[in-house]
Amino acid sequence: MKKFWLSLFPDTFLWIKENKGIIYNSKNFKYYIFHRSDEVNKLCDTLTELESLYTVEISEPLLHNQHVGQWVNQITNIEAGCLIEQNGYNKKLTSFYPVLSIQNGIDQIIWEHKLNIGGKIIENLYELIFYINGSSHGSDQYFRQTYYPINFDISVNFNLIELFINQCNNKMLNKITFIGDILKYKNFRQLQDWILFNDHFINIVLLTEDITKDITNVECFKSDKTNITIIVSNYSTFSKQLGFYKTLNDKVTFIFPVKSMIEIDSVSSILKEINFKHYNIIPLYNSTNRKFFEENVYMTLDEFNNIKLSRREIFANMTLNVHFFGKLTILPDGKIYSNVNDTPLGSIGDPIYDMLYKEMTERKTWFRIRDMKPCCDCVYQWLCPSLSNYELVIGKQDLCHIST
Repeated sequence: MKKFWLSLFPDTFLWIKENKGIIYNSKNFKYYIFHRSDEVNKLCDTLTELESLYTVEISEPLLHNQHVGQWVNQITNIEAGCLIEQNGYNKKLTSFYPVLSIQNGIDQIIWEHKLNIGGKIIENLYELIFYINGSSHGSDQYFRQTYYPINFDISVNFNLIELFINQCNNKMLNKITFIGDILKYKNFRQLQDWILFNDHFINIVLLTEDITKDITNVECFKSDKTNITIIVSNYSTFSKQLGFYKTLNDKVTFIFPVKSMIEIDSVSSILKEINFKHYNIIPLYNSTNRKFFEENVYMTLDEFNNIKLSRREIFANMTLNVHFFGKLTILPDGKIYSNVNDTPLGSIGDPIYDMLYKEMTERKTWFRIRDMKPCCDCVYQWLCPSLSNYELVIGKQDLCHIST
């Protein structure tokens, strides 16, 4: 009776969820979803044991089992593994089950903190987002979903901003975003001078209704290291001023928020009039357009079929939130957040180290991954994008149409 070794390759992931399993090849992005039979179940249990080195022995009669034979054929078809006959000449393949451990990193942070040598924690900070002031056209709801000016009556002094940036400076900090009614910011000239002479990539975000017909002061920010983002806050007004905005086509990025199919149609009409070089269409939730989100934003099976994640990207999904990690947001009142949908970490006058240590060890936002129900019972758990602000605002963990 012949015997074989079935070995999965190191870039192959095997996940079992309730009555289903998935085998994903992170090299060619092919995958195979299967229903678990008793025979296949036992083989999967052996493969996922670390001491098995991602290899399981299969006898010839077992290979002729309908469920096992189909399972093995699909694995080899997507190049996720190989079947080797034990004939005395072939050697058993040595492979390793892809395992990620992040606890050592957290333990290291805690250990360094106790010894007062935790300075490198600052290198986990990649972006600072300053809501420098409010806008009368801003929204207390939309800013919780994306970069969008808030409706706020106060502003943060730029001296405090500059001091905070200096405290946060590290080799990984590569982006600083300023959001608000920039032209009315009380320290506008100071902000302008600082932007022109700093080495960070700068993103400036403001609303069309806060520009009116004079963008001269904002245009002076434009350089290779500065991006100006203009959010179209009123489509009716914007359509009447297309000639003005056409002159900005090469200079700014336009954001078109959409909350309904009617607004999508408005954007389509605008784009037919002007071929904007840099633009994005971003959905916004307004508490009454749940159906719009379900039909246009929720993930579908077709979208999952087009997912192409490398081994490294999968490990990132299993470890941290790729949307939130490394970012701090400072509101006009000086409060600092790892995510504006959570409680603040502190205020702009607090030591940056203490806030980062709190975020890294309590793991509330930067490490918010899909380890909750129903995601933890889904075979697509680690192939699905990280939780976004949409989930937090809508109050639903799985914005998808996938049934497992």
